[in-house]
Amino acid sequence: MNKIVEILKRCGPFSLATSDGKRAHVRPFNTIEEIAGEIYLCTANTKDVFQQMMGQPEVEICCMISEDTWVRLTGRAVRVDDVSVRQAILDEEPDLKENYAADDGVLEAVRLEDVVCMKYCYPHEPERIEA
Repeated sequence: MNKIVEILKRCGPFSLATSDGKRAHVRPFNTIEEIAGEIYLCTANTKDVFQQMMGQPEVEICCMISEDTWVRLTGRAVRVDDVSVRQAILDEEPDLKENYAADDGVLEAVRLEDVVCMKYCYPHEPERIEA
């Protein structure tokens, strides 16, 4: 498994930051998957978070690994209109099937591109995490 995805899954809910061009928005997120070597988020196209990612695709994720160690990831959100990718996400996250289907016209797969992931542990120098 992609090391970045593995760390974020281990953290549990992480914070996803987006922008609407005027204000920053941060919310808890829990779904992140690796599919065919790529990192994916998913959300509904009816939510503000999806509109923000499509309008301002630069996003940032942050999560705490321990009391003094955290990870910060930056990347660009790209919509992927592929039912097989959405189905793969649902297969990995079966709880989502209560609200979504791969072909419901609402669930969206969002690939993270140009990802830079850094691990911070005070007082040490930041360490880049490679996929």
